[in-house]
Amino acid sequence: MVIVGSDTNDGAYEHTFGGPDVVLDVTGSVWSIDIESSPRDEEAWASCLRSRSTAFEPPAGLTITLTGYDGDIGAQRLPDVIRCVSRDPALNPPITPDPFDFSYPTD
Repeated sequence: MVIVGSDTNDGAYEHTFGGPDVVLDVTGSVWSIDIESSPRDEEAWASCLRSRSTAFEPPAGLTITLTGYDGDIGAQRLPDVIRCVSRDPALNPPITPDPFDFSYPTD
């Protein structure tokens, strides 16, 4: 993955299949992230970003999920998933109890 335009942690970060997760704190008002891959036996890198989804996931907050494909094993594509979670309190309002949480007697 490649991060550009942040106040912290610009650069390329390598992740290998089955390796440990990469966890970064990225700050800045405007920055971008891309997923890149390199075909086997080639040195050229290209964007492999396939989809992006946005959700509000309590208690984490605003979450952007990026999915790319980083290589092939036979005919099966290996997905590469990056989750970006906002830590900005203005974007993540305090969690309130669900007003529609009903309990029924078990008797």
